[in-house]
Amino acid sequence: MSQVQAQETSEETAIPLEEGAWALQFAAGENLTLASLIGSTISAKKHTSAARAWQFGLGVNTFVASGRNEGRSRDQGGIEITTRYLAYPLLGDQDSETVQLFLGAGPLVSFDLTSIEGTDEDRTRWQWGLGASGTIGAEWFVHSRISLNGTYETSLRFQQHRVAFEDREDQTENFFRLSSGRARLGVSVYF
Repeated sequence: MSQVQAQETSEETAIPLEEGAWALQFAAGENLTLASLIGSTISAKKHTSAARAWQFGLGVNTFVASGRNEGRSRDQGGIEITTRYLAYPLLGDQDSETVQLFLGAGPLVSFDLTSIEGTDEDRTRWQWGLGASGTIGAEWFVHSRISLNGTYETSLRFQQHRVAFEDREDQTENFFRLSSGRARLGVSVYF
């Protein structure tokens, strides 16, 4: 009887980090709601081995607004894709530990389009970005298929903003944007 209980306990806390394991990842949002971890729409992770994984994030947004009695409209849409290669440097020696450290880095790309009509100055704005993001964090397995994550993230990207006006010359602005110091809490659900 004690062997059966010990085996059940070890299966409940066994970590599922192995080749082929998938996880959907969610961030803790405002008022403890769940959101996507690295993309506003969906984020996931796929392990290529116990100590290596790919993390993907996709963000898609659309926005349409019209002004009442004013004939104004604003259409906005965008997409952002983030990919990171993750490594669990301590996993080889400590594959039974329920807390695992990880670090990762990878490319990101984004594109946004906004069109404003019916104002004194109709305009269209394009914005695109290309860069890299990095993360370091810890994953705590509270169950064999569920973990809590704490991460620190940073990114550096080149961005270009271009505004096209109907009756005057276009404006273009190029710059680098560093986003650092973002800490996130999240949940991973393995399957």
